[in-house]
Amino acid sequence: MSEKEHRSPSTVVTAAVTAVAVVVVGVVMYFVGEHSVKSTATNTTATAQTQGTKKVGILQTMSHPALDQIHQGVIDGLKKAATSKARTSKSPA
Repeated sequence: MSEKEHRSPSTVVTAAVTAVAVVVVGVVMYFVGEHSVKSTATNTTATAQTQGTKKVGILQTMSHPALDQIHQGVIDGLKKAATSKARTSKSPA
């Protein structure tokens, strides 16, 4: 190894501690998120079954103005369709 490629022990230790910290934080966030999702899913499913509604999931892996607009458009479209269907089904035949 040349002198430029040699890393000091403190740099190696810092990198190792950082890597372990990232893994620990990731594991904790995974379990916290999993518990939150299960709790929310259970409540949402019970509400949907009671009200006879459908549940739709939207997966957006990153934020971008164009993607955010699409996300909002899907939500608005579903609300509009649900409102339209409710009016149609309630009107006399």
